Amino acid sequence: MFALGATGLFGGVLTLYLTPTRFVAADVTERVYTAVAANYAALAENLGLAETAVYLPGETRAAHLYLPQSTEHEFPDLEDGPFVTASDSRGLLLEATGALLFDEFEQASSGPVATRPGELATQLSEAVVEQFELADATDVDLDPTGGRLTFRVTGSTLGDLDRLDHPLSSFLAAGTAAALERPVALDVDATDDRVDWLVTLRWDVETEQDETDS
Repeated sequence: MFALGATGLFGGVLTLYLTPTRFVAADVTERVYTAVAANYAALAENLGLAETAVYLPGETRAAHLYLPQSTEHEFPDLEDGPFVTASDSRGLLLEATGALLFDEFEQASSGPVATRPGELATQLSEAVVEQFELADATDVDLDPTGGRLTFRVTGSTLGDLDRLDHPLSSFLAAGTAAALERPVALDVDATDDRVDWLVTLRWDVETEQDETDS
């Protein structure tokens, strides 16, 4: 009995030290994020911003969220936020919700983060489902020659993805912008039954070499 008790005590201590953070229920996290998304949406509406979300590769962080006032715009300097007043890039520049998630994903990766869209999509999909448990499943459709990547997301644990800078879509967009080192435009659509979500990322294809992917 003493041996059994010692084993249980050791297991408890080991569990304590190997569990650095406590788990937070998904519905609690969703409620917190819903308030943040509502505030973002109110700011965007009040400033008359276009319904466009662009993720810019960052310097100290993986990526930033840029909400331009006009669909015809230049990209701002990252030091110009959060309120960008330059006439050719007027808008809102925020730290992307998914930037810290991407940092966590990068630190936990056993190898380097891929810089080719196809390989990157596989890594990000696995992180969404297995590492962060933000969805039950994802499926990827890639058009490297057109600079497009679409994730079909099933079973989002944080509710509807069509809210501004949703953690799941933000992670995918921020990760793609950081890995490809290019601005990435985000578009989110629901399927007819609103069971699955289509997260589409687009970037400019600059050279023929960039377009090639396995």
